[in-house]
Parts: sequence; structure tokens; C-alpha cells
Amino acid sequence: MDTQIDELMNAAIGHEEAIVALLDAMESIGLHGETLNTMRSGIRSAADLRRRWEREGYEGQFDMDKMGWMGPRKTFIAEEDINTVDYHMWCEDTNGNKDDYTKRQLAMGSKHGTKKVIYKEWKQDWATAVLAKADSEFDKMIEVMMKNNDVTNKEEMIQKLYRAIRANEFPSDQCYMRSKVINLVEPGKRIVVGSLGFKQNNGKVFWEYG
Repeated sequence: MDTQIDELMNAAIGHEEAIVALLDAMESIGLHGETLNTMRSGIRSAADLRRRWEREGYEGQFDMDKMGWMGPRKTFIAEEDINTVDYHMWCEDTNGNKDDYTKRQLAMGSKHGTKKVIYKEWKQDWATAVLAKADSEFDKMIEVMMKNNDVTNKEEMIQKLYRAIRANEFPSDQCYMRSKVINLVEPGKRIVVGSLGFKQNNGKVFWEYG
């Protein structure tokens, strides 16, 4: 399934907005599921990466895998990128200790994943714009989760999600929701927006997110 999704992501290059609109329409008529969400997220990320490739002056034809070796994000234009921006989010306490998925969970989401995880925090204005956009959709996301889990109380839903996080049972492609829930339950931990990569045995870093 992952290989098929990768092929679809590459085929979508240049047509991302139309395909995301189609996926939204499919969901509006009752088609749901993790695969649909993964496809939507992947296509939006492909759109963001393609714009970065063009803006940041890389040579040759756009290639999603090659983009990961070019380094973390160098440009962010909120008016263009905010609806498709590719990023990672995690939490940090006042001592800088990171609260994120386990290294194994993170590595499983990348064909270049390793146990050597590298983080790069974004500029404050970039992070503020991305977090504000995500926060604007938080209540809607929680309402959907409440309905799907037959939960009537928002706080109860947040606690349920927090328990799943601490049991390492939280979905691996939900870094915003994971970070937001931790921040609500443990307000001493701030949400950080940035890039995440994996250091290879040869010393190079593949930037999977952001």
C-alpha cells in the first residue's frame, strides 16, 4: 500500500490542488479512512515541496526524494504555502527536552529513517503562522474524534488522546494533534514547529519533514 501511495503522490505532481479538492469531495459524500487522509496529506506536501524546489533554485526536474537531501526549508511564504505546508511538530520542556514520537515510530514513516533524528526549529514568524492555521482547525478535529469515539465531553476526549500518546498508540501522522494534546495536558511544554531529518551512516541528513 505504501508503494502504491508513493506512486500516486508522484503522479499528482502539478495537479495537487485539483486532486485535494477531489479527495475533499469524496470525504463529503461519506468516503473516509486512513488511506484517504494519508493521500490528502501526501499530495499537499508534494505541492509544498514542488514550490520550494522552484523558489529555492534547485536544478533539474523536481524530485520528491531528491528534495529531502537538499536540506531543511529555506523559504516560507504564508500566502502561498499555508494550506499545504510540510512540517513537523513536537513539544519541549523548559530544559529543551523533546517530547515526540519514539525514534522507531519516526523512522518507520520514512524510507530513509534511522535512529539518529535531527531537529531544526523554524523561524518564529513561520512557526506562528503554521500553528495559528492548525489551531484554527483544532475544535473541528476534536469534534470529529468525539463523534468517532462516542465521546460527548471535549476534556474527556483530550484525556483519551493523551493516554494513547503515553501508551505509544497515537497515529504516527498526527504530529500537530499529538503536540497540541500534550501542551493542553502539560502546559509547561511548548509546541515547536520545524523540520525533522534522519542522519545516515555517511553523515548526510535526509529531511523527511519540513
